[in-house]
Amino acid sequence: MKKLFSKPLFYFFIAVLFMWIKSYMSYKVEFNLDISDSMQKTLLFINPISSTLIFLGLALFAKGKRAIVWTLILSTIMTVILYSNILYYRFFNDFVTLPTLTQTSNVGHLGGSIADLVKAHDIFYFVDIILLIALLFVRKIEWPKARLKFRYTFMVLAAGAIAFAINLHYAEKDRPELLTRTFDRNYLVKYLGAYNYTVYDAVQTFKNSKQRAFASSDDLTTVKNFSTSHYAAPNIEYAGKAKGKNIIKIHLESFQSFLINYKLNGQEVTPFLNSLANGNEFMYFDNFFHQT
Repeated sequence: MKKLFSKPLFYFFIAVLFMWIKSYMSYKVEFNLDISDSMQKTLLFINPISSTLIFLGLALFAKGKRAIVWTLILSTIMTVILYSNILYYRFFNDFVTLPTLTQTSNVGHLGGSIADLVKAHDIFYFVDIILLIALLFVRKIEWPKARLKFRYTFMVLAAGAIAFAINLHYAEKDRPELLTRTFDRNYLVKYLGAYNYTVYDAVQTFKNSKQRAFASSDDLTTVKNFSTSHYAAPNIEYAGKAKGKNIIKIHLESFQSFLINYKLNGQEVTPFLNSLANGNEFMYFDNFFHQT
């Protein structure tokens, strides 16, 4: 048994199993991903495995006990990514983007709000890290000093890449143009998982920054041609409806739409806003996608 526990691959696969289980459970418990058929249920179940094998598999390039340490470090980073998305989703019903992570100046003012988002069962998302740390510091275990044979590391990474390719193939089959029509991040997480979504978002953020940095007036022609070829006629139900009228915009900071028409102990929480949302003289849109 001691020999089994001293093998980096055993420690690695324990970390993979824990990460897979808690990722899948978080998808089911924390996120409203609108799973509608058996294909989507299957993809939701398998999508954490590809990113987990690839990300944690990088740790196997290190020698001996350092491979174990890097497995723990990468597991912790993935846990932070997952839990950050859980807290963010509880408040915004959306997933964290790289630009959002850079807006750290606002975090200091949200201490109380973040504390309110934490729930008792959240300890479940960190149990594996605690167990991995405990296993790492068991003194009776003699960790091997040599680097794991490359063929094993290659097999792990190859398995992760194959799993991702299969995942993406069936995701594109169920949701065509998944990686080009990304107005709703729920789709990306539902089909590819939170970790692959994070990588995709980072790549897109870098590409957008690069495009802005090297943009020129010639790019405007491409935009105009695209707009012309994808012209969409105005919706006759709403087009010109506010012509000749004043428009009053009401901006509510950190307000969530579920409070509209919501009742607590039989009383409306936002009666005035309800009258605006339900009134015949007003237009209320409760489904839109922001660009943050």
